[in-house]
Amino acid sequence: MIARLAIALAAVVALATPARAQGLGELERRAKAFYDLLERGQKEQAAAVFPDLEKALADEYQALQDRMDRMRDEVMERDGDVEQLYREGRWREPEIAALVVTYHLAWVHYQGAQLTTDPKRKNALLDKAVEGFSQFLVVNEVPEVYAESQ
Repeated sequence: MIARLAIALAAVVALATPARAQGLGELERRAKAFYDLLERGQKEQAAAVFPDLEKALADEYQALQDRMDRMRDEVMERDGDVEQLYREGRWREPEIAALVVTYHLAWVHYQGAQLTTDPKRKNALLDKAVEGFSQFLVVNEVPEVYAESQ
């Protein structure tokens, strides 16, 4: 199920962001490999992959957010018309990429919670997963992702 939803998101990204899709594609490949390990019951291997994958996704998300913040700040300094910015492709590309990263990060947090026996760590990861999935409850452009996030 996760893989099918990831494919749906990847299709949206490929249509909207051809230049960025390659770097994002590598993160998605790594996330899919992580999901595959779990599906095959290889929890020890998945637990070993988890920290680096979580960090890479979180770093990419932060980089995308920083990029969007810079664009917003530049527009605010220039003319303040952020609504126009939000309609432009240069905004939509990192916005969609951030959604894809958020989606995978939410799943990685959820799955990571299943791999730990530490109750505090498990709860923290589940809280992060809920936070990530909650972002999709207001996005209905990809119905499969919306439904799965609920």
